[in-house]
Amino acid sequence: MVFSPDGRLLAWAGGEGRMARIWDATTFRELRRLPHDNYVQAVAFSHDGQRLATTSGPSIRFWDSASGTELSVLEGHTGEVTHIAFSPDGSRLASGAVDRTVRIWSADTGKELCVIRGHKTGINAVAFSPDGRVIASASDDGTVKLWEVARSHEPRTCAGHAAKVDSVAFSPDSRRLASASDDHTIKLWDVRSGQELALLQGHTHDVNLVAFSPDGTRLASASNDTTVKLWDAASGRELTTLAGHTKPVAGVSFSPNGRLVASASRDHTIKIWDAASGALRQTLKGHADVVQSVAFSPDGRRLASASDDRTLKVWDTSTSQVLRTFVGHEHWVYCVAFSPDGRRLASASHDHTVRLWDAASGRVIHTLVGHNEIAYCVAFSPDGRELATAGLDGTAKLWDTESGQQLCTLEGHGAGLRSVAFSPDGHWVATASDDHTVKLWDGRPLTADVRMDREALSLLDFLSAKRLSPADRIEHIRVNSTVSEPVRQRALEFANQSQERQSR
Repeated sequence: MVFSPDGRLLAWAGGEGRMARIWDATTFRELRRLPHDNYVQAVAFSHDGQRLATTSGPSIRFWDSASGTELSVLEGHTGEVTHIAFSPDGSRLASGAVDRTVRIWSADTGKELCVIRGHKTGINAVAFSPDGRVIASASDDGTVKLWEVARSHEPRTCAGHAAKVDSVAFSPDSRRLASASDDHTIKLWDVRSGQELALLQGHTHDVNLVAFSPDGTRLASASNDTTVKLWDAASGRELTTLAGHTKPVAGVSFSPNGRLVASASRDHTIKIWDAASGALRQTLKGHADVVQSVAFSPDGRRLASASDDRTLKVWDTSTSQVLRTFVGHEHWVYCVAFSPDGRRLASASHDHTVRLWDAASGRVIHTLVGHNEIAYCVAFSPDGRELATAGLDGTAKLWDTESGQQLCTLEGHGAGLRSVAFSPDGHWVATASDDHTVKLWDGRPLTADVRMDREALSLLDFLSAKRLSPADRIEHIRVNSTVSEPVRQRALEFANQSQERQSR
C-alpha cells in the first residue's frame, strides 16, 4: 500500500483477485481496478504521481494513474518481482526479484538499463538513496547490499564497423578510444561525443587487438595477416610493419616506457620488438599452443602471456626466461592483465571463468564465476579495486577484486563481447561486441561513502555467519584491527541499529 506524492491517491496491492486498486485517499472511494494475470506483489507511484508501477509474476507494468490505462510492460526478470522503487527524480525504476537480481529501468522508455547480481537468494526490498546515487537491496540471504547507480546510465553506442569488433583501447588522456575489427580496420572515436575521428586502413585481414603507447602518440595493432602495425595516433598514418610471425597475431602490448612492443601469435611464440626501429629483440618460446594475449607488468620487468595450452606464463623481460607457469584453467586462456600495482594477474578463459592470481606465488586468489559463456577479456580499473570482464554471453561484469564479489552486470549489446577496457581516468568502461558496435558505459568508481558502507556491511555479514550475539558482534567490531576507523564506526552504527530493531 502506498500514497501518491501529493497524498490524494492510495494504491493497494493484494486483496481478492488479481488486481491493483487505486483509492481516493480523502473519501476512501475506489477509483480504479487494474487487472493482472497474477497476484500483485508491489505498487509504486512515480515522483509526479502521474504513473503507477505494479508487479505481477516476473512482469512490471506502468499505468496512467488518472485513467487506469496500461502504458507499458517491462519484461526481463525470470522470477517473481517482489519490490519496486522509483528514483527521486523519477527517471529510473529499480526492481528486485526472487531471481536474485536487481534491475534498473528507464522510467521514460521502459528500457532495461542495468542488471545487478550479487545476492545469493531472492531479493525482498529495494530503495534509492535521497540523492539517487545509491541503491540498497535486501535479500533472504540475510544481507543488505549497496550499489552505485551511476553505472546504470544508458551507454553510448559507437557504430560504424562492418564486422565484429575484437578490441577496444583508451588513449592515456581518456579522450579517444580505438577499436579493432574483423572488417580489417581500426577506428578512432571521440569519447565524449561518440563520433568517429579517423579510420586506419592497412591490414589485409581481421584486426584482433589494438593498444595505445603510454604517451598516446602511437597505436599498435595485431592482425590475422601475421603482422603488427604501428600507427601515428594523431594522423592515423602507418609508421611501420613488424613482420616475423608465421601465423596470425592475437595480442600486442607496449612496455610501460613505450620502448618495446610484445606480440602474441598462433605460431606459439611471443616476440619483443624495438618500438622505434621495428627491430626484433627477442623471441620467447615455451607455450605448447596458441598464445592469445600478452601484458607487461607496471615496472616493465615481467611479461605475462595467456595460451590455448591452458596456462599463463610470466617471463623475465631481460633474460627471456620463464619465471612461473600458472596452472588452473580447464580450457583455453584468452586474456591476461596485470593489476596496476603488479601484484595480481587476472585471466579469462574458455572454461567460462575468470581467475585472480597472486603474481608472485601463482596462487589463485579468486575464481570468478558469473558468465554463462566463454569469458573473453579482463581489465583492471585504474585503482585496481575493480575488475571488468567481458564474455560471449553478451555481458560485461564488474567485480570487487578484494572480495571477489560481483558488483554489476552491464547488458545492452546484441551479441557476444570480445573486449572490455577502463579509461585511465576511471570515468568510462568500453565494450566491443560481435554486434559490430562499441559501447561506452559510465564507469566511475564507487564513492568513498558507498565503499565504506559496503566494507562495513561485509564485516557484519562475516560476524553474522559466526552466529555471534548482537552484543558480541558489537564488541568484536570495537576491537577489530583489520578495518579502518571510519569503517569501524559505520559498522558499529549498523550493528547498533540492528540491535535496536531486534529489541523492539
